[in-house]
Amino acid sequence: MVFSGIAHVNLIVGMLIPLLPKEIKFIARETNIPSINNRREKFRHFDKILYMFYNNFNAIVSQSKFMKRDLILNFGIKPNIIHVIPNPIDIENIKSKSACKDSLLRYGDRRLLFVGRMEYQKGCDLLIKSLSLMKKDYHLYIIGDGKDKNSVISLADSLNVKKRVHLLGFKTNPYKYMSQADLLILPSRYEGLPNVVLEANACGIPVVAFGCPGGTVDVIKNGVNGFLAKCEDTYDLANTVETAIRYKWDKEEIIEHALRFDVKYIGLMYEKLLQI
Repeated sequence: MVFSGIAHVNLIVGMLIPLLPKEIKFIARETNIPSINNRREKFRHFDKILYMFYNNFNAIVSQSKFMKRDLILNFGIKPNIIHVIPNPIDIENIKSKSACKDSLLRYGDRRLLFVGRMEYQKGCDLLIKSLSLMKKDYHLYIIGDGKDKNSVISLADSLNVKKRVHLLGFKTNPYKYMSQADLLILPSRYEGLPNVVLEANACGIPVVAFGCPGGTVDVIKNGVNGFLAKCEDTYDLANTVETAIRYKWDKEEIIEHALRFDVKYIGLMYEKLLQI
């Protein structure tokens, strides 16, 4: 059995499958939404041809229902070989790592946290614009790095919110920061299935995210573990954040909602898949 999980590797393997022994089973895991993610690629016009090689696999793992529809409708992948299996998280491990006695997020009465790459897909520019619409006691902490870091800093400066944006860099343990935030914010323009939402929920922290294409809408249930804002609407994101700050969250209910993504349950789904 061969399992591949990086898009360009999947495509290469898919091309080779007809030349390889028939007794080998091949499974590919798609990690994003190809029809959107590949729009910015240089050779994006060849995508539909290349992705047809996915039909050579015995099974395709998609992380969300949206991703499955994308593969079927935009690339002609056979529906019967696509299996929706969400990302797993290790809740006990996250809980143990989230414990911290020190105060890590020291500024602002309202502490918002973003964890991820500072790149176009993740929408940090939209988040900075939204922050500029919020009251001055809202402070944003960013964990992560990326090629758009300098443009994010410049945008924050031009919108006079630079003093309310705190760049913490890459952290091997983001969970202790999550546990001290009021909200995790995910301003992504599109997503596969964002682990960061699951991880924040495992820490008992609600998430405000854009209801954009992808698996985020499968995870967030309004008023239970977070709220969804209109896709790429910075004004609605600001208003939704304010609503979420005033909302009375049940921490245990948020954690319970994340349990369905625990590795012991997702692991069983993979074990079943391996019996194909």
